Amino acid sequence: MTAFVDDRYKIHIYLDTNILVDYVENKNLLLNQSLEYLSSSPFIILRSSHYVEFEFVEVRKRNEFYKCVRGILPPAGEDMSFAKEWVLDGKTYEENKSVVSNKVEEDLKKIKEQLDIDFDDHVLHEKLIEPTKDICLSTSISREDTLVMVSCMFPKPSDYLEFGVILSNDKQYKDAFENSKNIIKNTLNTKGISIPSFLSIKQLQYEKDGMINLNVNTNVDINKLWSFIIKELIKEKHHDNYVGETIIPMKKLTNCIAISKQDSNSTIYDSLGLVFIPNDLSRTISIEKKKNYWNNGVEITELPFTNANDLEYNLEVSCSETDMKTICQKGNLVFYDNL
Repeated sequence: MTAFVDDRYKIHIYLDTNILVDYVENKNLLLNQSLEYLSSSPFIILRSSHYVEFEFVEVRKRNEFYKCVRGILPPAGEDMSFAKEWVLDGKTYEENKSVVSNKVEEDLKKIKEQLDIDFDDHVLHEKLIEPTKDICLSTSISREDTLVMVSCMFPKPSDYLEFGVILSNDKQYKDAFENSKNIIKNTLNTKGISIPSFLSIKQLQYEKDGMINLNVNTNVDINKLWSFIIKELIKEKHHDNYVGETIIPMKKLTNCIAISKQDSNSTIYDSLGLVFIPNDLSRTISIEKKKNYWNNGVEITELPFTNANDLEYNLEVSCSETDMKTICQKGNLVFYDNL
């Protein structure tokens, strides 16, 4: 039986064209392992769009034609001007279109089946035009990258994502995005669209080990890398109702959990329930809150409550033995439910 994950805690990751091209061309083992990990995670929904599909077809058509003529995929930095006339070394695209077409169709099938991506989830529609134009004119971001960004968060004319993430292999795109973040946010917000988060595989946070580049670094534990990133994205998405992480309590109490707040200035609030995300990212566990919190051996009868000198809170809970065994462990994320 598939473990249950509350839809609210799932993260939608939108794959840029270069990610999909590198995936089907097997250019980067760690990238492919990353996508396989993400596609199998119950907390991740991989997405892409009609626009990315069109870009992908164009790039793969060019690269496969090159391979048909020269026997290898084009090296980085190769002159690709042949694509203007579609003639390379005296060979024409017409002579190779059947092979190229079949290979690109196989690529699209692989993406849809192995990554469970439906390009039809993000269609090209007329409401994309104005925010794309505005961001393109007010920043250094290209029209193509701007359309990728806007279509990520605005999949259909009456459908918006509240939280989404762009995954790209383009650090320059990410840097331009970060440098223009306020402009982008204001432009999108005026249209009722949320700004996405942005991940570049050239610059990923690897827990306390700092930033890594998946194109260069080889000694990377993919499970460790993405487990950390997913947890950080979940906390970012639910920053308003994030409580803290479970810890092993100083004193062992029956049917009690211990939660550590992450910030000495943070406050504990009341809620009807709590949601736990186990450290192994296997599922979500929801419990009803029926008791008061305890802090420093004292029962808290009035909430909100803050104690900057003691960030450990205890709570007696009632749940199944299996769930209790899980939520008592260290490192589970805890969120308020129904504040």
